[in-house]
Amino acid sequence: MAWILLTLFWSLPSSAFAGPAALRPCLSDKDCEKTEKCVNTLCSNPIIASLAPPPPFGITVYADEENCPGASKLGAQWRNQMTALMRANHMDVHWHEKMRLQDKGKDILREINEALLAGRRANLRILVGCSAQSSGYKIRFEIFDFSRMSLRDELYYNQAVTRLDVAPYLKNMQSFANDLLTLDGGPPGILGSRIAFVCKIKDGSKEIYSMDIRGADLRRETHFENLTLLPTWTADMKIAATTWVWKNPDIFLDGKPFLTRPGLNTGIDFHPKSKRFLVASGDTEAQDIFIGHSTSGKVLRRLTHDRGIDTAPSFSPDGSRFVFVSDRLGSPQVFVMGIKGSKARRISWAGAYNSAPAWSSDGRSIAWSRRRSGNRNQIIVADIKNPRSSARSVVMGNASYETPSFSPDGRFIVASRRRKGESYPVIINLRTETVSPLAQDIDLPGPCHQPAWSPVPR
Repeated sequence: MAWILLTLFWSLPSSAFAGPAALRPCLSDKDCEKTEKCVNTLCSNPIIASLAPPPPFGITVYADEENCPGASKLGAQWRNQMTALMRANHMDVHWHEKMRLQDKGKDILREINEALLAGRRANLRILVGCSAQSSGYKIRFEIFDFSRMSLRDELYYNQAVTRLDVAPYLKNMQSFANDLLTLDGGPPGILGSRIAFVCKIKDGSKEIYSMDIRGADLRRETHFENLTLLPTWTADMKIAATTWVWKNPDIFLDGKPFLTRPGLNTGIDFHPKSKRFLVASGDTEAQDIFIGHSTSGKVLRRLTHDRGIDTAPSFSPDGSRFVFVSDRLGSPQVFVMGIKGSKARRISWAGAYNSAPAWSSDGRSIAWSRRRSGNRNQIIVADIKNPRSSARSVVMGNASYETPSFSPDGRFIVASRRRKGESYPVIINLRTETVSPLAQDIDLPGPCHQPAWSPVPR
């Protein structure tokens, strides 16, 4: 009997030990306390929503083939595309047998039975028929939630289709696939975002390239034929970087000069709501952090006034604070400071060289690169409220991992992996701490580093 009780004990989910609040059932956030979210039908701490695995989905096509020839073929195309998009969002997706609209009542019972036996959280239904208003087709996406045994009224998509090619509708499908991750209270997905990075090319210059998050659609973003470093994104998907094209490290935005103050101008970051930017600027001996206006490019005021070098600023999501690197204590360390001039607070407490801090989209976490031995670096993630006690390495190994950048949903980090002369961007899953190369089927133009993750385009 004792071993049976122990087996049951260890098989319980971790949420069972989180106190009474974690055990309270829910169907939506409204059923929980203000500080909680409804995650997998249980009221839980909001951070679990971003770290919990995406809900497993089924996909069923209901095609009115008898009254609408070609509906089954079209439904299969849209199913295949949605499957690829959902899996790119790291979702567990399985197909159900294609159903006929004439037998929908009977088929829905079979669909529910199959899904419950397989442990699926919800089902994406793709309904395909002919349009009554035109000669084309009509497609509807709807979500059946098995925890509620009902449709989710807020998650649907209607589309009139005039051609079999899905390409014209891809952006809308990406947006819907992103919204599916909100089913259990988590943030939307990241489809549509891109990752910029620096690559050394054959002529010895360094240029900015970008790819989508599936490791496809490689684009060369700059053609300065010079040294171009430290890419960052604006909210409208433009890239800013530091380039030496005018024989001085200046900030160029979307290929045009943006900030050309004499001396060093590096590490710019933009905040979309406040229309402000942060930049590290100064002479060759020292740099300070300045704040400026994003529309005009005008520097407004100086934020740091220390004798050391202050660089690599990054806005908090609400724009009230920023992290940066400073050697004011003798070695490069990470600090946080208020935009209105509060005293700088130290974030990093280990390592002789800390660099490249980045802020997560929910404002809870900071990631940075810390040198651990020799010339190797590791990625550190810490809670902004208790950075000293919460700091942890998210990836270990013989390689060096540098310059982290959070995904827009906070579930992933992109960083550069360097080992034996090779350097390339990798994606780190913060839930599983697995690492995978960004470019798996495309050859990069050379060693690449300093990746930066874009927002999801509006």
